[in-house]
Amino acid sequence: KEMFDTLYQYMDWNLTLGRDVMINYPKICCVQTEVCVYPIELENRLKAELCMGEVGQYQFFFGNWWGRRLFGTLDVLKVKFNFDETEYQKLARAFALESENKRLNSDQIALLSQQSDELQELIDGQNERDQRKDELRQEIKRTSQEKVMPWEASKLKESKQKLIDELSYLSELDEKAGNAYRQIRENEEKILALSKEDTLMGYEKQSIVAKFGSFENFEAHNAALYRNYIADLIAKQK
Repeated sequence: KEMFDTLYQYMDWNLTLGRDVMINYPKICCVQTEVCVYPIELENRLKAELCMGEVGQYQFFFGNWWGRRLFGTLDVLKVKFNFDETEYQKLARAFALESENKRLNSDQIALLSQQSDELQELIDGQNERDQRKDELRQEIKRTSQEKVMPWEASKLKESKQKLIDELSYLSELDEKAGNAYRQIRENEEKILALSKEDTLMGYEKQSIVAKFGSFENFEAHNAALYRNYIADLIAKQK
């Protein structure tokens, strides 16, 4: 009975640190408690946040004054980072691409740049196309007026159709060239946004490498965040 009474007073203070790890008596005695007195408005706010399930939630961002983005939230009660899944996958891919000497958006930027170069070539080739179209129209006109023997009519018709097809193709290129300036501007805006994202991603990677050494270490530390936090508290009490 005496032994049970001794253990019973510590039963409410068992701490779990993940799977198969528990701190109980007598090590639990290292945890100290203190009476905390705070204004009633804080208590009311805490109650409200508990009902909404948002207590202890802090957003954290990467970047600086000219550009930042939400990367996730920190739950201080559970001692856990809740990462935005999309941003986390981008970060993981950015580290994976290092072996190819690429940034996150390198391929997409290269594709947009190539598209803009091709559009610029269409614009630059306008005079040459105009000259060729005039030649084709003259050739089509001449072919239409040409008189041939009946057995040559099929060949002449085929030749004329080729001229018409080429003229149609050049007209389609003209239409693309007419929209090229707008498309090039849109591509430039996309490239700027992607480059900005790569810059922010570079800051994130630098911070992780400086603190943890590698992305793998970062993931391992995050997985053991709660366990390490409790272990650190206990160590400070010794």
